[in-house]
Amino acid sequence: MPVSLTPTLDDLSNLRRAQSHRELFADGFIHTLGIVGGIAGAAVLLGLSAGQSGPLKLLALGIYALCFMAMLTASAAYNMGYHSQWRGIFRRCDHCAIFLMIEVTY
Repeated sequence: MPVSLTPTLDDLSNLRRAQSHRELFADGFIHTLGIVGGIAGAAVLLGLSAGQSGPLKLLALGIYALCFMAMLTASAAYNMGYHSQWRGIFRRCDHCAIFLMIEVTY
């Protein structure tokens, strides 16, 4: 069986330097702002569209808003779970949520 000399993401993630407390705080603060802003934006988007759109358009906007919130939440979990045993799972969820967001944009 051939041996791959290309490093995997798990190998590369071990090369990261530890973040300072200030960096972790800033990261958490920015992600929290993003989630709060995302909730507000989704509510405004759905609220403004409720009276002017049909049920299919509202369903599409609801799916978009849900995937947007999933992306922001998964990103927060991945970036804030730096020392977590779940980091690999958080990374996969983050990537899946990004792909979902790309998909619902089309």
